[in-house]
This record gives sequence, C-alpha cells and structure tokens, in this order.
Amino acid sequence: MKRALQSLVGKLVTRALAWTQRQLDSSRRQRLMVLTSRGKRNGVQKVPTWLPELMPDVASLEPRLSSKNFEVGALKEYVIPAKSKIGDAFVHLSDRLTNVRKPEAMIFCPWISIGGSDEASLQLISMLCKRMRVLLVLTEKDRNVWLTRVPAGVEVMDISDVLAELSASDVSQLIARLVCEIKPKVMHIINSDAAWSSIASHGAAVAKESAIYASLFCDEVSPDGERFGYARWYLRDTHDKLAAIFVDNMQFPETWSEQLGIPLSKFQYLPLYVDPILKGFSRDVIRRDRVLWVGRNSRQKQPEILVEIARRMPGIEFDMYGIDSLEDLETSTPSNLFFKGYEVEFSRIEMQRYDVFLNTSLWDGLPFVLKQVGASGLPIVSTAVGGISTLLDEDSAFLVRDPTSADEIISMINKSLSAPHLTLERAKNCYNRLALGHTRAVAEEVLETVGYFGG
Repeated sequence: MKRALQSLVGKLVTRALAWTQRQLDSSRRQRLMVLTSRGKRNGVQKVPTWLPELMPDVASLEPRLSSKNFEVGALKEYVIPAKSKIGDAFVHLSDRLTNVRKPEAMIFCPWISIGGSDEASLQLISMLCKRMRVLLVLTEKDRNVWLTRVPAGVEVMDISDVLAELSASDVSQLIARLVCEIKPKVMHIINSDAAWSSIASHGAAVAKESAIYASLFCDEVSPDGERFGYARWYLRDTHDKLAAIFVDNMQFPETWSEQLGIPLSKFQYLPLYVDPILKGFSRDVIRRDRVLWVGRNSRQKQPEILVEIARRMPGIEFDMYGIDSLEDLETSTPSNLFFKGYEVEFSRIEMQRYDVFLNTSLWDGLPFVLKQVGASGLPIVSTAVGGISTLLDEDSAFLVRDPTSADEIISMINKSLSAPHLTLERAKNCYNRLALGHTRAVAEEVLETVGYFGG
C-alpha cells in the first residue's frame, strides 16, 4: 500500500507541475469561467486530459475519489451564481406549509415510484403516521406511481420544482434551513440525494433540532466494477450526525464498516414486512412448465440472461413483469418469452400459474420482491449475491453462485422442476422464515428499541 501510494503521488505531482508550467507559459491560457448576471462567459478552464486517466488508481486508495463519486470529466467549468435564490425559495415553501399542522416527522424521498426503496418508504410512513404527524417531502421529478398508496392524513410536499432552480449549495442550505425552522422530532432520508447533501454540509446544525435517520440498501456497481452510491458518497461525512442507519440486510453494512470506517453499531437491521401477503402456506406439486420473472431493464437485473435461458429451454414459458420490451437486444426474443408490462401490481399476479420464481440479480441488497414471492408460497431460484442470503439459503431456495452463468441458472430451474417435493419443502421453509421475522410487529419493535417514535 505504501509503495502504491508513493508511486501514485509521484505521478500526480510530476504531471501537475508540468501542466501548471504550461498554463503559466501559455499566452493564451484560459481562465475559470464566471457566469455574470447577464450570463456572459469570460472563458473556460478545462480539466487536463491526464487527470481522468489517473482517477482509477486514485480511487483504489481513496473510495471517495472514484469516478462514480467524483465526476472529473464533468468539471469543465464552474458556474458562480450571480444571485442566490434561496431566500425566495424558503418563503415560497413556507407559504406552501401555511395550512399544514407542524409535522413531527419529515421523510425525504426523491419520489414514490415503483421499487423496493419506495416500498420501504411507504412502510415506514405507515408505521410512523400512527404515532406522529408526518410530512413526506419529494425532492426529484419522476412518475409518482405509488403516491396513491401514501396513508390518509400524511401531508405530501413536492419541492422538486423549487430545488431545480437552485445551485447545489443552495439546495443543501435550503433543506437544512427548512428542517431547522420546522424542528421535527424525526428527519428521515431514503434515497434523496438533496437531503443527504444537506446533512453532509449542515448536519451538525440539523442534528441539534431533530434526530436524523437514514435508510440504505446496497451499493451500485459500474461496468468496470467500481462501487458507488449514497453510502460511499455520504456516510463518512454524515455518520456521526445520524441517530441510526436502517438496513434490510447486514452484508453491505459489514462492507461499509470495513471499507469506510463506519462503526457497525451505527447500522440497525429493519426488515420490510410482508404481513398482507401471509395468508397461510398452500402449494401443490403439479408441474406447470412456467417461470415468473419480475424486475426492470437494467444491468443489475440482467434481463438479457433470461432471453438466453428461455431460448435454451423452449419447453418452458417465461413471463417477464416490469419490462415492456427489450428492443436494444441484438437478437430477437424467443416465442416462449412473454412481456407483461412495466407497471407491476404484485397482488394481481396469479402465483399458482407458475412453478418457480427466477431472480437474476448481478448484485443486490435484499429485493423486496423475493419476500413477496416467498410469502405467496412460490418456490424461488435466485442468484446468491449481496444481501439475499439474509433471507435465502440452501434450505429455503435454489441458489445460483455464479450470477453470470446461464448454465447454472438452467441447472437450478431444472432441479426445482424435477424434484417437486424438495421444492415444496424449501418454499415452505422460506414462508415460515418470513412469517416469523418479517412482520410489521417485528419492524415496529425495532423502531421502538432505537427510540425512533420518540425522536
């Protein structure tokens, strides 16, 4: 490590000195762009081409300088706002809250769309609104498909339009000022970059007025293997301001603790509950030759590997929920693969039509859909990545150790189909595990234990 650091510093210093000298010697050197009040540009200072090339080496020593955490290529200019709009923005938001009773809890989310983190937000709000007045603050524009699921009595304030007009520093300051002015007992962040940034900059001030909580799920992974996400962007600067960090698995917290130096005691396991689906285990061993897949068109979920699997298993029908089509694939999709649409209403999927559920995640936390499927009694074939082992093991599912191997996935599907009684036993074990430890009562007990409802 020491030798690598010395070598890297040597490269940086040598290139930086040479580049600086060229800038000083150049009669045409460019200046840092300043955007005047009239919007006129006086020149742009460009980032040297060698700096982005060195960033992977830098990131190996300091994760916060990863190309996904620190976008060097985007630093082509720096805009200095001629006038801060934060005052007008604060007055505008205050006017919106005129007829709202003072909230005791503020939940910051980017949106309420379709996904596991959105489900986590809705469950938290459902538990919280029974005890406190809740204000849900939405910070980014998106299709708020599940906004109708927000419990009655919960106030919702979409501030994405206001934030879009502000600089990044003003956004951070505005959110901090809003929280400090309202003084809720609880501030909770779930995937809101604006709220995370605010606590990174002004967390000490906010923590004096409110107990700050956050929820994290997993890292994202770039095509070249770099890990990035809210934990790596913000935890180092915010963990000492947070009362607790709620997680749905302990695999990623252990990684964050080891790699980022965050005390493991700061993380609190909080299971997403599945009570509404737990209606008693009921499953037969009749073979249907039909497999269910639910996900989205992303590298993480690997829908393209399902295309290969379906092509190699022509006697099995595969239904894909969460995707309208795969037009970007170079080859046509096989006739036994059916697209069921983007918007997934899980309760409307007829689980008894399928032999098994297939999860093909390349990386993941603990996908909520696995809990939904397990609670319905449908057997599971899944890749064994990330936090999935929190729920699934060899006694409760058919696990695939190599998430990129179509051969191994096909083998596990065939195993589940050819051994119906073993498959039924594992499905029942999964159901019982969910019924024992993944209920609303368990989740509320966790929140009570950390003093969440008391602020």
